[in-house]
Amino acid sequence: MVRPNGEQAVILIADDDALVQNTLSALLTEQGYRVVIAVDGKEAQDRVRDSAPDLCVIDYDMPRIDGMRLCRSIKADPATYLLPVIMLTGVSPEREKLNALEAGVDDFLAKPVAPAELLAKIKSLLRIKSLTDELEDAEVVLFTLARTIEVKDPYTMGHADRVARHGVLLGRALGFGPDKLELLRKGGILHDIGKLGVPDSILMKPGPLTEEERRIMSTHDRIGVEILRDAFSMQELGDIVGSSHAWFNGNPYEPNLPTGDAIPLGARILTIADAYDAMTSDRVYRKARPPQEAFDELRRCSGEQFDPYQVKRFIEIISKDPLHAAHRGVSKQMALAMGIQAERIAIALEARDFASLASMAGQLVATTRDECWESVTAIAAKLRDAAKNDPDMFTLVSLTTELMQICNSSQESCLDEVQHAAVPALSLVDASAPSPIERDPA
Repeated sequence: MVRPNGEQAVILIADDDALVQNTLSALLTEQGYRVVIAVDGKEAQDRVRDSAPDLCVIDYDMPRIDGMRLCRSIKADPATYLLPVIMLTGVSPEREKLNALEAGVDDFLAKPVAPAELLAKIKSLLRIKSLTDELEDAEVVLFTLARTIEVKDPYTMGHADRVARHGVLLGRALGFGPDKLELLRKGGILHDIGKLGVPDSILMKPGPLTEEERRIMSTHDRIGVEILRDAFSMQELGDIVGSSHAWFNGNPYEPNLPTGDAIPLGARILTIADAYDAMTSDRVYRKARPPQEAFDELRRCSGEQFDPYQVKRFIEIISKDPLHAAHRGVSKQMALAMGIQAERIAIALEARDFASLASMAGQLVATTRDECWESVTAIAAKLRDAAKNDPDMFTLVSLTTELMQICNSSQESCLDEVQHAAVPALSLVDASAPSPIERDPA
């Protein structure tokens, strides 16, 4: 089997049994695959990184790093989480199968392996991977287009990512599974994709919109539906974007949109996250509102524009979010230094330099404890301990990601303060201008 570019598909075999290595290698080579061998879990991690396999066949029981931990590390890495993994085992397959599937294994075979069954599973998983790769390419195009909207206006830079993050926080609190959380993340990033069809003169207008301009702006959700649902066959995302202007009690400007519980839950969540970020971010025509004022506005519009239950839960979750208050009481110098330190920790993790990672995390604990930065101190302590004691990539990646989000958010907040202090403030529109929720169609 070949890759779309015509090259042989690469299969990694990770097994400490030389007989299994040779047998599987001969079988797969005969079928036209290029085979890479690893004799233990640690070497397999290295081969995944430098050989970019299309599929892995790994043994359950291997020295240094066993198959379960190897699979978790593969699935925890954003660069390889879609890499198919087939696990082989020689003992008690039924007992081990559930644990393996929970670790992210795509399929499971008992030894001795039947060649025909193995080849059939490999072909099936590679076919699925090929389709997934094509879908990922389409998503990359969409995400890139979504970023171009933000690049046009520096005041909206990072807006889509923040909407996605806040939506996922609420979705996780509501008990959403991985698929629904991923849908929320994508919906947050792509919710404004339809603005590609709105003239820049309207998108970047430094003041309130006219009725005609509001009408044109309000079409961006329908344009987004056409892009997502029709051009890219993303039905669920299209449904979320298509309901982004729906009001819980009925939108007087667009009466044909769904109301109440008929609005997709993802749309109800992201509409709140979108409005919150619009209010708490600077715009060319006004300064950002404090979070508490944004919460008050959400409550005021609860039941009319927003789902009241989701507003209540959103405020509860965001109020407790470390990023919400991470930079309060922390000096600019400290915030900037911590952002740099978080980047260094991420580099050490990527290099699998666990000793340096543990050392830097320990330094972070001592420094942030003195600054009373409890959220960072707690995560850095967990990261330090995880790096010292039999490192598990899934845990390390999760903690490092959380740490970077907090430090980078605080860093950006302090940079914003510096910019506003150094640059004369733009003139604001008069007090009679529409509120952020009215001015920025969700």
